[in-house]
Amino acid sequence: ARLAAEYRRDVAAAPTNPTAGYGEVHARFDRPVPEEGSDALDLIAERIRALGHYAPGSYAQFAALSSIPEETGAPAATDMIRQLIAGQEAIVRTARGLFPVVDKASDEPTADLLTQRLQIHEKNAWMLRSLLASDAPAAPAPIKDRRKR
Repeated sequence: ARLAAEYRRDVAAAPTNPTAGYGEVHARFDRPVPEEGSDALDLIAERIRALGHYAPGSYAQFAALSSIPEETGAPAATDMIRQLIAGQEAIVRTARGLFPVVDKASDEPTADLLTQRLQIHEKNAWMLRSLLASDAPAAPAPIKDRRKR
């Protein structure tokens, strides 16, 4: 349930009101974060139900379970990207923290779901970090021909 809450709060932090750099942020989200988050929420909720429990469904439940803070302002695009990175990293930490419980229960389907989500969110965090990298390495210099002529 906590993983579902992390997704819900991360979806709520999706780029909607950046105050600077909107074009670049918008262009990077061809498949909007809310759409990805919604798909993930469905998968997680289905798994929770398959395990015989009720999935959280209200904003109050998500807020109580999530470690991702809610944004109430209109941050600059770079600040919004930092918040999205923090959200992705929170999801990764939550998913990793569930493996001991899943392993103890021999719950391979949940372990598989966690592994898939980890791959997605580690990649998302990396891609978001690349948006903030102003000191990206330059192209390597051409290799010189060291053979004697």
